[in-house]
Amino acid sequence: VHPSVWVLYAEHRFGWTPFHVGLSLAFVGLTAVFVQGFMTRILVPRLGEPRALRIGIGIEMASFVLYGLAFQGWMVYAIMAFGAFAGIAQPAIRSMISAGTPPQEQGELQGSLISITSLMAIVAPILYTQTFDWAVKNNQPPGSPYFAAAAVSASALVIVLLWRDSRTAPN
Repeated sequence: VHPSVWVLYAEHRFGWTPFHVGLSLAFVGLTAVFVQGFMTRILVPRLGEPRALRIGIGIEMASFVLYGLAFQGWMVYAIMAFGAFAGIAQPAIRSMISAGTPPQEQGELQGSLISITSLMAIVAPILYTQTFDWAVKNNQPPGSPYFAAAAVSASALVIVLLWRDSRTAPN
């Protein structure tokens, strides 16, 4: 959702200029580097991969709701700092999936994950830009794309909570 609508959303919702949008992107980059480069190797082993996955998706879902509800530009900086911790989910799930896949199928697994990511890179911009366009044209909350992203994250969380695999079942 961020790459698709962040600039439009920030300009529409908060009246931000390109300078302000650039500052926000720099901040989110710094928080992502901190979490993914430092905190992930501390938190994932401490929490365990299944719990890190659930917590990461939960943080992602909550942060999307908060982005959608934010009404002052300064609020998004707190949401970004909190939301960066969603970054613990991806390494956790990749490790869990990898651990449950035989060595001779690892290349196929990684190719499948890349294919899914590529497909979503096509679908997501259409979904979120059209949701934003609809919301603005129909005087609906401009945060609607973020609510839609929260719903997608909620769906992922339900799948993870229901996931039962003898090798990698979440705790």
